[in-house]
Amino acid sequence: KDNESDYQFLNLVERVIDHLTAEIVRKKLELDLAQIFRQAPDIIAIAGTDGYFKKVNPAMSLLLGYTEQDLLERNMISFIHPDDVDSTLEAFSGAAEGKPLEYFENRLLTRAGDSIWLAWTVSSATENGLIFCVAKDTTERKHSEQELISLNKKLEGQNAQLRDISWVQSHMVRAPLANILGLFALLDYEGAHLSVETKNTLLMIKKSACELDNVIAKITDLSKVS
Repeated sequence: KDNESDYQFLNLVERVIDHLTAEIVRKKLELDLAQIFRQAPDIIAIAGTDGYFKKVNPAMSLLLGYTEQDLLERNMISFIHPDDVDSTLEAFSGAAEGKPLEYFENRLLTRAGDSIWLAWTVSSATENGLIFCVAKDTTERKHSEQELISLNKKLEGQNAQLRDISWVQSHMVRAPLANILGLFALLDYEGAHLSVETKNTLLMIKKSACELDNVIAKITDLSKVS
């Protein structure tokens, strides 16, 4: 009987130790998650299917310039750029219906009125209507992309100008040169009774016309490549 009591006591102690160990692990996990939430450089937020943030980390307040209370008290739509409202509502409606988002971009407005580009990863809604969100600031990358697009448009415009120049060269400049060279081909100026000085002048004109024709041809070829 004493052995049985000892066994029951040891069994109870073992269960208590297991319970305490699990609680310690859970508490440590909670503390680790809380630390990550507070110190993460990216936005971490919990949103509700009612359109309000339930919890936001300090990074979100810092990035947008709003206090935590401001972010929690106002509807999420009030922080979204007007041009991105419809796409954002569609994306979060999908999350509310159980469709997680691996990547979604929109713009939020800071307290100062500036636009911040964010790339979101959004979980599907839980049974109690909570949506877990993580967002990274991609404003700098977006600006670089827009600058590249502007540069490409500028280059396209310059290429169009080059094509126009090529057309002008081919039709308005090169045609008269072709006529001049054609006249030289028909003109037997070497056998004509012309002075040496006149013949040399004609040869120089022909040579210059040929050189100019070659230059125009090269420019035209380059503009076609561009």
